[in-house]
Amino acid sequence: YHLHTWAHSAHDAASKTVAALGERRRSLLLHSLACSTLSSAVILVLTHVAFISPSLQLTSAMQLSELVATTGHWPTPCNQSVLAEAGIVRLELMDSASSPNRSS
Repeated sequence: YHLHTWAHSAHDAASKTVAALGERRRSLLLHSLACSTLSSAVILVLTHVAFISPSLQLTSAMQLSELVATTGHWPTPCNQSVLAEAGIVRLELMDSASSPNRSS
C-alpha cells in the first residue's frame, strides 16, 4: 500500500512537471528518451551478438582449443568437423603447485 502511494505521488509530481514544460522542452525530452531507448537496444543487441551468439561462441571455442593445444605442445585432438558438433566444453585453470597429477 505504501509503495503504491509513493509511486502514485511520484508519477503525479512527474506529470505536473512535464505539463509545466513548454512544447519545445517536452519535444526535447521526448527525443532524448527515444535516443536513450534506441541506444540501449543497440547495446543490448551488440552484447548479445558479441557474447551470447552461438556462432561466435563456437568460433571462439575452436580458437581457444587450438591455442591451448599449441601452447601445451599437444597434438590437436580433433578436426574441425568434430569441433562443429561439440557441445559444452569446460576449461579449468589451476596452479601448477595445486595440481595433483604434475610432478615437479
